[in-house]
Amino acid sequence: MTYVQKVLVETQYKIKIERATEGLKKWFITRLENHEHKANALAIANFLIAAKIESNIAISYKEDLIFTLCKLSSYLSKDFNNFTREDILSYLDSYRKTEAKDPLHSWIGSYNLHRVFIMKFFRWFYSPDMEPKDRVKPSCIENIPQLKRKEKSVYKPTDLWTPEDDLQFPQTFVDLLILWMVLLVLLPLVLGKKPVLSVLALAFQVALLTG
Repeated sequence: MTYVQKVLVETQYKIKIERATEGLKKWFITRLENHEHKANALAIANFLIAAKIESNIAISYKEDLIFTLCKLSSYLSKDFNNFTREDILSYLDSYRKTEAKDPLHSWIGSYNLHRVFIMKFFRWFYSPDMEPKDRVKPSCIENIPQLKRKEKSVYKPTDLWTPEDDLQFPQTFVDLLILWMVLLVLLPLVLGKKPVLSVLALAFQVALLTG
């Protein structure tokens, strides 16, 4: 490749990256523009442009795609067209955490989200000229199911409202109400004004509440 050809290729590359990353935060633009694997970066840029035309994806979605696909490319350091199912599974498995580190299995959410981005990209990568609904799964993403979490809720038992809390709530409410009434008496006195509630009325109200 001559010097002129090299400059032309670099210029076209930058134009494509700029078009794909328009409106994105600087970090994501730099991440894609300076990606170590230029062929993969160009493929990501073309995918972002196509996705914008096909479904007008949001800026935040573009940024998520760049983060995932650049990380996937760096993880294996080879052309996307050489990726195998085992390669992609290896990448997704890097999000797995032990029971001790993540007892609520929050990692499954990250695994599934990255899986969605990867599946969408490779469907386009192997069939860019087809309608999105007509694109078939290439072999590299065949049989990579979404994972299900064991927990039906991310809340721990200790986070839930208990019968003891039901018993405690009325008392807490009464305490706060008494405090509010005391303030109605004391605050005006501090400010040199007439209290909204007299001391006698306060004593009567407290007696009723605690009685």
